[in-house]
Amino acid sequence: MISKQLSNAYNRGYKAGVRRIVIAWLGGKCQECGTTENLEIGHIKPVERQWRHYTDWLDRDNVKLVCTSCNQGEENGRRRTI
Repeated sequence: MISKQLSNAYNRGYKAGVRRIVIAWLGGKCQECGTTENLEIGHIKPVERQWRHYTDWLDRDNVKLVCTSCNQGEENGRRRTI
């Protein structure tokens, strides 16, 4: 049986890998101001954190790449980042 520590480490690595791919896929810069620092993957339309919606997390028409400053400046109380 896989230990919880090993499982958590794998999940962190997996998420980091997905994050790098999505950042490259979205152009590697903030879609609002153009910076390449402190990038976050946000959703245009909020998605729930439930497994049945997992494919919605990476729907190209619903994701955007923004820096922390631009993302915090939005009026979106249900912001979700990867």
